[in-house]
Amino acid sequence: MLNLIEKFDPASRHFWESQRRAGLTIPTVVMHDNGFLPDEVDSPIKFFGRYDSQRPPLYFDRLPVPAYWRVVGDQQAAAIYQLSEKRADIVYWQPENRQRTVQLVQWRGRGGDILWVDHYNRHSYRFARTVYDHQQPTLRQYFAADGSTFLTINLLTGTVALIYQQHRHFFNDYVEFVRFYLELRGYPLDQILYNTLNESYRLALSLSAAGQDTLFWHEPVKGELPGNMVNLMQNQTRTRHIVFQRYRDWQRYRAQLTSSQVDFHYLGMVYPVKRQNQDRPRALIATNSDQLEQLTTLVQELPEVHFDIMAVTEMSAKLLAFRKFADVSLYPNVTDQQAARLWQAADFFLDINHGAEILQALRRAFEENQLILGFDSTLHAPQLVSPANVFAPKDAAKLAQQIRVALASPTRLQELLTEQRQLASAVTAEDYQQLFNIL
Repeated sequence: MLNLIEKFDPASRHFWESQRRAGLTIPTVVMHDNGFLPDEVDSPIKFFGRYDSQRPPLYFDRLPVPAYWRVVGDQQAAAIYQLSEKRADIVYWQPENRQRTVQLVQWRGRGGDILWVDHYNRHSYRFARTVYDHQQPTLRQYFAADGSTFLTINLLTGTVALIYQQHRHFFNDYVEFVRFYLELRGYPLDQILYNTLNESYRLALSLSAAGQDTLFWHEPVKGELPGNMVNLMQNQTRTRHIVFQRYRDWQRYRAQLTSSQVDFHYLGMVYPVKRQNQDRPRALIATNSDQLEQLTTLVQELPEVHFDIMAVTEMSAKLLAFRKFADVSLYPNVTDQQAARLWQAADFFLDINHGAEILQALRRAFEENQLILGFDSTLHAPQLVSPANVFAPKDAAKLAQQIRVALASPTRLQELLTEQRQLASAVTAEDYQQLFNIL
């Protein structure tokens, strides 16, 4: 059995973490390595690159730059200047972790256009470079630990060239290259678990040996079922099982899921439950923006609720003005210790900021078993919020009433929390063990 993951995006990471929480240790290969994979996860880039996994990440002010050039940065991003002229933008890996770890350096020409992008990994290697032409990426090279180029991808044609043990190998596309890697490493290919209908799907279909594969489908279905899924339902392939991982889609489409070629199952994600909700009148907001939808209305509607607002940056005068309310506490430049205390103190989370999500707040609120409420114009992770707790901005009073109802009735609060977890596709470790026993 092998997990074949196209990109280690949040949903794929959650799937992998769910397996591990269920005690399932399955070899995992990620096709496209972003440089920040866990040590336990393999990739072709890791294997051919031969990086030293003991090296620390690259801190932004340790980035090599030409003499007399300077690096200027804050908690969110950084840039490289030649005198007063900006020559490159530095993109951090997960800026909310406050470690200012370099992920990308976007080098720019005199007119501001991107010339090339250097990619850094979690062990401080510049492991790839993407070359641009007229703002379009055209070529990507991957570098080994010694700085030599081992892989070149023509991003316009898709062709791939590999140098391995002093031999050159050419592939028509990236899927062919990854199949070569899997066979070279001797991975078991009789039972592949994949979770996209793009490259990992194509790779599974390309295998000539007998096998029984499983598609774990975590993307939202909009309208009709995806064409490649219909293909699996209508034609005999190695794929014998399709597992829906979104509870709402499973409920919506299960009546249509009939096939003689595959069977269908539902299995969501295993979320850790860090504590029980105590139904305390305290609501938490995490934001780096002062654009908080209907905050004044909510504060005025809920005098019995204390609002904690935290940010990892300074706060604007507009937000600081809320200090005039006795039931509002502000935490600019919140420390990790303060944030941990605030997560523990609140039993409600308000997803009402128009800025970017910080501190993986929605996932953390869900794991802290907080009841999450928000507006349809501000949701950052809709899959974690029950539709019953989502309101139009003009209905801020109804959101406040939902909180009052939950505070007045512990039974109703528990019903809302149970619905929140179910609709977010939360399952148990035992559910994972049972399904994997029959795959």
